[in-house]
Amino acid sequence: MELVYDIFHLGELQMYNNYQYFLVLAEEHSISRAAEKLFITHQSLSKYLTNLEQELGVLLFRRKPSLTLTPAGELLLETFRKVELMEKNIHSEVDRIKGNEMIDFYFGITPSRMRILMPDILTEFKQKFPSVNLHFTGAPSPQLYNMLADNKLDMIMAGIPPRADLSLQHTIALKERLYIVVSDNILRQVFPSDFPACKAYLRKGADLSLFSAIPFLLETRQFNSTIMFTNFIERNQLSLPCEFLSGDPYLHHVLTSRDMGISIGFSMYLKEVRDLNDTLMGNRLNVFPIKGLDQMNNYAITYKKEHILPSCGAELINIIKRQCSVYKNIELF
Repeated sequence: MELVYDIFHLGELQMYNNYQYFLVLAEEHSISRAAEKLFITHQSLSKYLTNLEQELGVLLFRRKPSLTLTPAGELLLETFRKVELMEKNIHSEVDRIKGNEMIDFYFGITPSRMRILMPDILTEFKQKFPSVNLHFTGAPSPQLYNMLADNKLDMIMAGIPPRADLSLQHTIALKERLYIVVSDNILRQVFPSDFPACKAYLRKGADLSLFSAIPFLLETRQFNSTIMFTNFIERNQLSLPCEFLSGDPYLHHVLTSRDMGISIGFSMYLKEVRDLNDTLMGNRLNVFPIKGLDQMNNYAITYKKEHILPSCGAELINIIKRQCSVYKNIELF
């Protein structure tokens, strides 16, 4: 209890003003790397850590085999992250009062969505907030959530993870179905006596068991489309050949157009499939819903509830929702 009391009276700590040092140490797991990142000497940072541990009266990091947080260090890390967020909120409020629009806002989005959404989002955003520096980062969803937790990002766009984090605010930007993408040549192979008539009933829902001889080209295992697809085939005890290729659905659609297999994709990616069709000669791509898969992917705008968003952040949410609305009603082809 003494540790908790001391931590929540951080103003009494001499080392409090340099709390960012602790955050970088926790991130880098090395005094040398952290010192290099902070542009200070190894000796200065080592002294900072020793003094901080002496003030609190507890060990915050185990030194070997690498710098790792103790339970007390984990508690202090969580607290310093809150302090960092409070500092951000104070700056946001002061900027709002002063009418200062020269601010930095950090936004994260998955790479394949960035290619589709960011040109229009950034254009509209800069028209409304020409003085705001909008920094955007492309990374897989798990990494984006980690960066949000570490206060490296103010807001992210990603699928909502299965386990709810009550500290986060989610705003649904788009509810998406998962589809399969199949070339005409593959359909001729699977339905030799029923092509092209097979397209009519496949548009009502494709029975995946009919394609058990064709490889499915999936994103790597951490992506929501792959998780949803593999969970579905496991629940339904389907034996399908799956190849986990990359994090780029567009690449998989191109491979599908070359009859390398069947790709999958959420609603937003189907415009890319339609555009790809305009470049193909004869062997067109077809999009079908999956029979029995009613689950939706909730693609959301997420930020910390404790984070007071500046006016540009609140408007960014509105811009994103408008840009995503065009992908709600997908016409199959």
